[in-house]
Amino acid sequence: MALVGSFSSRPLAELAASMLSAHGVPAHVAGDDAGGLSPDINFGSGGGYAISVRDSHRERALELLDGDPDPAS
Repeated sequence: MALVGSFSSRPLAELAASMLSAHGVPAHVAGDDAGGLSPDINFGSGGGYAISVRDSHRERALELLDGDPDPAS
């Protein structure tokens, strides 16, 4: 798995992961917020929510997160 992004809140991370998935890049969001009970506090990953993808999808995910949805460009 390759880390491709870090976000300050779960909703932002989930939104980015959904965008990746919509473009055919399955993504996983990780971050410990006590199971959603404390969304403003992140206990595990040093203050943020990380998005990971398969190594084979890393470059495409980085292109999409950088705002370049056209693979030909």
